[in-house]
Amino acid sequence: ICRAIPPGQTASLPDVVVVVIESLRPELLTNEVMPNLSRLAEEAIHCRSHFSGGNATNHGVFSLVTGLEPIWFGTSQRFDPGMFRWFKSLGYETGFFAGADDWDKFHMSGFIRSQLFDQYETKRRDGIASDRRAVKLAAAFLSGADTGLHEETTRKPRLAIVYLYGTHATYQSYPSDQLDQPAADNRFPFPYPARIRDAVWNRYCNSARTVDRLLKPLLRRDRIVVAVGDHGEAFLEDGTVGHGTRISRYQNMTPAVLYCPDESAQTIDQPTCHADVLPTILSFLKVQLSDPEAIDGVSLAEASKKNLATRRFCVRNYLGEDYGLIGPWTNDSAKPFAYRFTAAIRTEAATPLNGIDELGLETDIENPEELAAEVTQWKSQLYRNSPVTQP
Repeated sequence: ICRAIPPGQTASLPDVVVVVIESLRPELLTNEVMPNLSRLAEEAIHCRSHFSGGNATNHGVFSLVTGLEPIWFGTSQRFDPGMFRWFKSLGYETGFFAGADDWDKFHMSGFIRSQLFDQYETKRRDGIASDRRAVKLAAAFLSGADTGLHEETTRKPRLAIVYLYGTHATYQSYPSDQLDQPAADNRFPFPYPARIRDAVWNRYCNSARTVDRLLKPLLRRDRIVVAVGDHGEAFLEDGTVGHGTRISRYQNMTPAVLYCPDESAQTIDQPTCHADVLPTILSFLKVQLSDPEAIDGVSLAEASKKNLATRRFCVRNYLGEDYGLIGPWTNDSAKPFAYRFTAAIRTEAATPLNGIDELGLETDIENPEELAAEVTQWKSQLYRNSPVTQP
């Protein structure tokens, strides 16, 4: 029902590439580890307190392609993702290119499947080789080389989703990129003991350096470029290794870089989320939705600092039925990192549980009524209702 309304001018729309990097932590976005992406961040909207839809790929990618909070994941919404429907209505050809092929295994075929794309290229995980293949095919798709046409203006604009797996355990890298030492070798156990944690972290940094090298051809400044992680990764900071097990800063947070030619660069330190990516891209394109309330995210190119500082959104735990509520309190060291709750979308029920710290552990709340009030406020925003007045 919701339609994408194209811009009034007749100018051609630019290509768009969305790069999703597996298990990417914000700390890796530096000139030393990921120089290509770091330089792009200096020219883009750089979100430094950014949250995936959850601590696993399925909830993160779902929020990216729908603009919805992850609580909608179990509904029919995920079988008709707005991103691809709206871009096709705008005349875009769409492509998906990935260094992995397990989308159905993790219940993602509702929103990632061949029928949704004009070109769909996935391959079983094969270390660096499958990522290199994904980038090569995506670059060819975006260049129009597959059309046989020489004039850029003779083809439709293109949207490419590129998923790179290299920063997932076991963190593969080229020998020339293994600059962080000492680094664990291929024989390290997973999960690993605390005594080799730093060596595994170095191996992880080296893998990010290789991913950054591979994605460089996609970061052209004549197109819209978005680069995010699908989620974060814990290296024993919260008592766990990997992801998908805890609502913590380390498993749920990831960098977000959103670049558009001729748009001013800005750094955003207020909490943002994956659901904001789609409305921001549409804003870059000067495209409006006939029903803006069809999505939960906000355009980061248009939202004021005041609006960003007062909003609330949730993140989802992969192995449990619980959510973390993120809001103005998240960056306040005197407050909980998140408010934990359970919810059922079909009955519009939400039950507050407790506050949690950045490790995902229960923390004391001075005013328990505050937790309930915040969950109620979030629920009223999610369903576009007026907030319930507390007695």
